[in-house]
Amino acid sequence: MDKWFESLHFLKKAIKLNESNPLYWTGLADVEAYLGNTVSADEAYQKSIELDSFFAPTWVKWAQLHYDLEDFEKSADIMLSAIDELPEEADFYYRSAIFLIKAGQFKEAFHFLESGLILDYDQHVIMFEYFPNLETQKAIFKLIQQYKK
Repeated sequence: MDKWFESLHFLKKAIKLNESNPLYWTGLADVEAYLGNTVSADEAYQKSIELDSFFAPTWVKWAQLHYDLEDFEKSADIMLSAIDELPEEADFYYRSAIFLIKAGQFKEAFHFLESGLILDYDQHVIMFEYFPNLETQKAIFKLIQQYKK
């Protein structure tokens, strides 16, 4: 309904009633991020993760917040922490590779790309969303093809 300020008000009320619900904190972070309050969003995502580190979407949203701010190293750090908590999530490995490439850490990035491809080859398509340049896509495609089953 695009009533962001109203939702912010009610999310804060909900958190006052139940501070230990990680979904409330993630919702608050989402709204804060949408409104451009990145510091508040960052703090709310962190609080949500502290309460429940096994909810994958919060990790992705938190890393994406920093990616959108072009803080690629922080995005990568968040994904690496996510991998520690949920090592079976192939999506995290691909995102780590993306963020590390953007941060200029290519050797580390290829390690995580390889791990993602081994865990779930089909999820590699996420790579192309982050690299719209055709030449870059071709280079990534060549790497990925080496792991096709």
